Amino acid sequence: GAGLPAPDSGAGCGLLLGAITWPVVALLLEASLRRLPQGAMDAARLHLSPVRMLLTVVWPHARPSLAAGAALVVLLAASEFTVPATFAASTIATVIYEEMSAFRFASAASAALPLAALAMATAWAVRRVPTLPSPRAGRPFLAGAPLGLARAGAAIAWILTSIAPVAVFALRARWSALSMNLDALAWSAGLAATTAILLVAWAAASRGRSRLEPLWLASLVLPGVVAAYGA
Repeated sequence: GAGLPAPDSGAGCGLLLGAITWPVVALLLEASLRRLPQGAMDAARLHLSPVRMLLTVVWPHARPSLAAGAALVVLLAASEFTVPATFAASTIATVIYEEMSAFRFASAASAALPLAALAMATAWAVRRVPTLPSPRAGRPFLAGAPLGLARAGAAIAWILTSIAPVAVFALRARWSALSMNLDALAWSAGLAATTAILLVAWAAASRGRSRLEPLWLASLVLPGVVAAYGA
């Protein structure tokens, strides 16, 4: 939309998907870092250099959230259809679409199975990431000026990768193109809102972790192409 050069290749597709999905990793990492125990952080500041503290205290604590975020990004990228189709790159979603178009339903189902398995594995990993703040959370690892620079950098990245593309799309989009898909947009928005309300109500009413949590987590991260094929 802005007239920027974009190569029709996997590299261009990966660059755009990275710009779309990086907040997943950032938010999981930020939530995990809020659980750094204050006692361990204070002791590390007294006896270790910042680099050693990062390697021995922060990194082991943040590693699970980074792994879960990476798995979730892989799942989102593998199930994406529109961006790879724009860049002429093939993903599992495009393979499913091609098989469905040729009425090879068994082949389409077998192509969707890896995404379903990856969704279950990702839900299992996310469930085990310590994301809720602990009763005595430590002070931010990046304090003072470094913390301000990190926040400013994240804000700039968010504007460039989220707000700017939406603004370009809004300026250049034609209402006729959007009006053709109003039914799909309305159903998607309604289903997403209903699911979110039910999950929030369930979480608010529960006093502990439910045994069904892995199931609704899996359904939450299940790629849309798999749900559509099932429907």
